[in-house]
Amino acid sequence: MTSGNLENLVKTSQLKAERADRKEFDGLVRSGRAHTLGLGAEHWRVLALAHERRNAAEYTGELPTDARLLADMLRVTELVLAKLDEQGPPK
Repeated sequence: MTSGNLENLVKTSQLKAERADRKEFDGLVRSGRAHTLGLGAEHWRVLALAHERRNAAEYTGELPTDARLLADMLRVTELVLAKLDEQGPPK
């Protein structure tokens, strides 16, 4: 369905327009990634935690060193890269 179709449904009161919800969108993206690459939630949680820590560092100006998180990030990143290589280029 196109954006125009959705707008028509809103105009005819068949659909209620809602503000974008960042957390909902992020959840859908993570879910899609997990299904597309076949990696479990535990892998995506590592990357989400790293992202949260980076965002927090922007506010505080400090990025504490976490050797375990770094090792986990490298491991998961290698898994994601391997899965992407298996899939080949986007179609």
